[in-house]
Amino acid sequence: MNGELIASYIKENWVWIVAILALVTASITFLLERRKKYERYSKPDDISQKTVLKGKQLAVCSGSKLTISGYAASIIGTRKDQQDSYAVVPVGSNEANGLLGIVCDGMGGLAAGKKASNTGVVTFMEQFQKSGDPTENYAACARAAIDKADEKVVEISEKLGDGHRAGTTLISAYITEDKLYWCSVGDSRIYHYRNGSLNKLTRDHNYMLLLQEQVRKGTLTQEQAETDPEKEALISFIGIDGVPLADAEKQGIPLKAGEMVILCSDGLYKALPETEIQEIIRRYEDKPAFLPGVLTASAMDKWHRHQDNTTVVVLSCR
Repeated sequence: MNGELIASYIKENWVWIVAILALVTASITFLLERRKKYERYSKPDDISQKTVLKGKQLAVCSGSKLTISGYAASIIGTRKDQQDSYAVVPVGSNEANGLLGIVCDGMGGLAAGKKASNTGVVTFMEQFQKSGDPTENYAACARAAIDKADEKVVEISEKLGDGHRAGTTLISAYITEDKLYWCSVGDSRIYHYRNGSLNKLTRDHNYMLLLQEQVRKGTLTQEQAETDPEKEALISFIGIDGVPLADAEKQGIPLKAGEMVILCSDGLYKALPETEIQEIIRRYEDKPAFLPGVLTASAMDKWHRHQDNTTVVVLSCR
């Protein structure tokens, strides 16, 4: 009798039973894959064996005070195209003059975004290297390179026509001897890692800056600013035709052995909170070559459905 009841129950509810079994199977598969991915990227004892995570060493600058090594990694995320571009190159007539790192995050459609970011990197790099000794007036050298990059990206928009606009963020860090100089346009970020702590050097040039000004004046509440749907819209970028906001370090930040400068596109910090980024850097601060790969892999490991392109450049001081 019990057998007949069970058979009858299965016959009447087979659709639900199949659906539940499928859901359980999918959940188990998801958890197993997530665990496998976590183990691949997160075991500190094994990380030196994961050559897939080792960032490519792009350049080395050997000065009288520090040796600066540049490493980088970039992932496409879940996007259809990679619109980030980056470079790390020596500046000057010999390796001792300095090391320049650049990251650009393009926008304006697939082909246009990639072209804009690549143009931003190449133009800034070329113009900056023509400027003589950047330490004499870094802000002016950086601004000249930014304006030239803006001019070239505007030309891309003009060729596109039909109201299309190409644009890109741009961040750059220049290290010479034991000093760091940097500049920023847009919402890509530069961090300085020192004594186990991560310090954000740049500010995001988005609408939130204007909203916060209204909060300070008392015309808007913090809650209204935080919930504004346009808060992340950029108000300054390369390709805007006359960059309104461009920040730069004028005096130079002293650096010591063991410190690092991290440049990244927004795909990193929108996937990982800064506390988590800091913890990852702490774990691998003695293995800087692995940091770009570990950070980008950790961002992807969050399983965001719309994970953005993510680029990380690490300039390590030794």
